[in-house]
Formats: sequence, structure tokens, C-alpha cells
Amino acid sequence: MITLNKVHRLYHSVKSDLHRQMKEGDYIGALNAIDTYARLVQQVNDIFRDDEVEQALQVIGEEVIGVIPETRDSHQAKKIVFFDQIGTTICLGLQYLRALKVLGYEILYIFENKYMDINPALKKEVEEICSACEFHHENYSIEEAKKIQKEILSFGASKIIVHSPAFGALGCAVLYSLPGMERYRVVPGDHHFYIGIDCIDHFFEFRNFGVNVSLQRRNIPHEKIYLLPYYPIISSTTDFKGFPSEAEGKVVIAAAANEYKFHGSNWFFVFCEKLLKEHKNVVILFIGGKSSKVEKFVTEKRLNGRFLLLGYRKDFIECMKHIDLFFNSYPTGSGLTSMTAAFFERPIISLHNKEYESQSLNHIFPFSNGLTVSYSDEKSLRTHVDRLIDDVNLRHNEGKKLKESLQTESNFIKMLGDVLGHKCNKCEYVSIDLSFLQLRVNQYIELLNSFTPSVYKIMLRDYGWRTIMRDPHLLFDKDFLTYVWKLYWQKK
Repeated sequence: MITLNKVHRLYHSVKSDLHRQMKEGDYIGALNAIDTYARLVQQVNDIFRDDEVEQALQVIGEEVIGVIPETRDSHQAKKIVFFDQIGTTICLGLQYLRALKVLGYEILYIFENKYMDINPALKKEVEEICSACEFHHENYSIEEAKKIQKEILSFGASKIIVHSPAFGALGCAVLYSLPGMERYRVVPGDHHFYIGIDCIDHFFEFRNFGVNVSLQRRNIPHEKIYLLPYYPIISSTTDFKGFPSEAEGKVVIAAAANEYKFHGSNWFFVFCEKLLKEHKNVVILFIGGKSSKVEKFVTEKRLNGRFLLLGYRKDFIECMKHIDLFFNSYPTGSGLTSMTAAFFERPIISLHNKEYESQSLNHIFPFSNGLTVSYSDEKSLRTHVDRLIDDVNLRHNEGKKLKESLQTESNFIKMLGDVLGHKCNKCEYVSIDLSFLQLRVNQYIELLNSFTPSVYKIMLRDYGWRTIMRDPHLLFDKDFLTYVWKLYWQKK
């Protein structure tokens, strides 16, 4: 069984590797070790910053890549660099890129990620939006870092916006070498650890929870933080393929989530069973990949024809236009999918644990004006759902209110423009107690034991057989040896 102590042992082994490489001057090895470390910590998120990692990145950036003496006054105000280390259409990159275009910025787009290439659809759009594009998908080298630094400085921009995951050590080192630029970071994952904190001047958080994590756990000064809620990008290129005949003339409730989002509780399935038993005019459609847990539930409860498994749907956006209600996953919710439902004025069924109120849907709908999007009390939720099922007018009215509570593209653009134009004061926020984060750590450990043991997967991917040298205890770890044996037979 994977425990927090075992994960900490892996942390320590990689950090020891980092210290050795820094001492020996193997800076590429150090950057690779930092990425491994960041990806490990992201699996558990028991810490939110690491000063030793920041110090190593700063040394590499300032002393190895080298700082180019420049003043911010020498840059052109309407030029900006968008430095993307994520490269997908499902994060926050497009929202910012489209806004920058509307705001009149000339954009240099740089993609850098050694693990994966840029999404083709995103690449096509950035080539249309941006004045210049550079793509880096190579193993790390100091020469590559200096090349990226030169691309940025040659463009003559006054600002750089960084869109990064937990890792991306080469990019962080480059940012440490650019103190003459105004550096902004988009934070798409406020719940997890990431590197490259001290090389950033301003942070874009999308909800109150993220502001609190930055202040309390990342030790970021209040004046560096801006609260900028995002809006869902809705695009559809596929026609609606229809629903099964069992859904015709029924109140259609849809759910869509990966299996891990239901781990740790059967409440979602118990609630579905009750609804279907008491409302004969309801069908529930489950959209998503194959899930043994969902299939078992349908078979054991004999709900064939009432709880329908649609599998993965390329026409997902069109599906959302043809449902009556959307059922959020539990105990881990689906924020972006819920926002998509709200965009199409579909009411949301959502429950959250009281201890996780700050991470509930109520905090990603910035203009809800008291509208309850997610409930912490099952009885109140059930009463409300019964009314929504029985009253089509109530569904329509609540759906409209939900859409009105979303961030809009035009308001997002204005807010971003105000920040970049230095027209904003430090953000307003509500202080919250983050002691519940320890409970989340326990959940992450449970997920490692119930699904892929990703901490072992990361170590083997980055170190191969040398993983044993990093942590000799693994020779006697049954879970690790079992995972290695499975990988061996998969390759066979």
C-alpha cells in the first residue's frame, strides 16, 4: 500500500539527486530532477512551494543562462509574450490569447514542453491569432534555454504571460533570467503544487480558494495576486448524434465525469437510484469513458433502460443542448463541465462536502448573487431537484439565472485589460481556513492505491531501472514490484 511516508521517501531521493547535480554543475540533470520532483508532489499536494527548488532554478536562470541587463522602459507597451507549457485547448490558454488579441496586443506565442507536443487545434488557432510563434518540444539543454531567452528579448515585449502546469523547469529558469520583464502567471490548477513562484511578478487566480492558497501556502504577497474568473469556451464542430429511444419524452438528466471523481463515496449512485425509483419520467445519461463502477451499478440495480451508458461522445457540446438537467459528479466535482451546462441554461444538480465549501461550484460562478449552485445539505438538494423535475418553467428560469452568473468573454477581456494597464488595485477576497487540505492529501493517497500508482509511473518514466538506486526500499515494496511486473507483461 502506498503511504505518505513512502511518497516522502521518493521526494527525498529526487531532492538528493537535485542537490548532487547542482554541486557537480550538471544543470540539465538538475532541471530534469526538478520536473520529476514537481510531478511527484502534484500527485499528493501536501506542500505548495519548495524554497530549495526555487533557489536552484534561480541559480540556473541567473548564473547559467545569464541575465541580460535591460530596463522595462525599453520595451514596447503593446507587445506581449505568451509562454505556454500546457498546449491544450481545454485549459485557459485560449481565453487569454483571444483577449490579448482583442486588446490590441502584438503577441509572440512560445510553446515549450519536453513531454508532449502542442495540440494541433490550438496550434492552428495561435498561428492565426499571434504575430509570431515558436515551438519547442526537445529535451532540455542550456542552448535551448538561451534560444528561448533570445526569442523573448528580440521580440521587445514589455510583458510575458506564463501558462504552465506543475512542472516546466527549463521555462522557469528562463523566467528567472528575465527580471527586466513584467511576468504574469495564469494559475489553472490552484489546488496543486507548482514550481517557479519567485520568478513571477503577478498571479491570475480564478477563484477565492486559489487566492487563499497563494497567500497562506505559497507565501505570495497580496499585492501580486489578481482574481480573474474565467469563462467556458464553447465550440462544436460535430452534429448531434441523438440519444437512445428510451430518452424520448422523458426528463433527461446527464452526468459526465471520469471514474476517479466518484471514488470515495457511493452517494451519487444512491441518489440516482432514488430519483429513478420515484420519478418514472426520468432517464439518466452517463457520458464518458468506460467505467467498471458505473457498469456494475447499472447491472446490480437493474437500471437498464433508465440509466444509460452513452460512452465517449464527440458531440458532447450538442448533447448538452438536448438535456434538461446536469448532474455534477461527487465527491469530486466537474467545474468546466458544469459551466458548459450553465452556458446552455441547464440547471445543475450538485452536492459538496461542507468542509470543501471553498472548492464548491458556488465559487466558480462569480456573479451568482446568492443563487445556490451547489448544496451541502442533501435534504435541501433533494427537495430542489424534485421541483426541477416536475416544473419545466422552474428549470427554464433557473437555467437563465445560472448563465447570467457566469463570467462573460467581454467582462474577462475588460478585467484582463485593466490588470495589464495597471488600473487595478489588489484583489478583494474572503479569508478561509485551509486546514481541510490535509483531508485532500488523504484522498490523493487513496486514489494512488485505487487507480494507477502514478508516483511509481513517474519515477520509472524518468529514471528507469535507476529508480531502485534512488530508493532501494522499493526492492521490498510489494506494490512497486507488482506494478513493474504488470508493465513487463503489457510490453510482452
